[in-house]
Amino acid sequence: MAEMLFPSDGSLTSYKDRDGARLIGGVTPLDRTAWFLVAEAEYDRAFAPAIAITNQIFIVDVCIILLFSVLAYKILAQISITDGLTKLHNHRYFQGHLTREIEPVSRTRAPLSWTSAISRCSMIHTGMPRVTRSSAVWRPS
Repeated sequence: MAEMLFPSDGSLTSYKDRDGARLIGGVTPLDRTAWFLVAEAEYDRAFAPAIAITNQIFIVDVCIILLFSVLAYKILAQISITDGLTKLHNHRYFQGHLTREIEPVSRTRAPLSWTSAISRCSMIHTGMPRVTRSSAVWRPS
């Protein structure tokens, strides 16, 4: 047994035995006798279940934080391209769509009218083309 005095209140104490092994133990007096109940265990074995549960809780907490981060990102991305009052797409959304429509035309050097760009944007958004009249044509240089 380890050579040390245990606290008299029955609390647990961490200590090292003669061989240097880390132990945890406690002592409690048995009622109306001169006997004491002494219990000790290796420190790592005594706390292994608690450490395992703590690690699992930590992993679950990290997963929950990541999930909320992804949800917050999706919500903020949607808010940034829609009007808060009307819930319609805003100017930032239109600019992004127009840029994506002009890029392929710039590579192929084909003319693009604003009507075709807008109708392509509306077709992507609504699934139906809007037919309007326009004479503005943009030719890449």
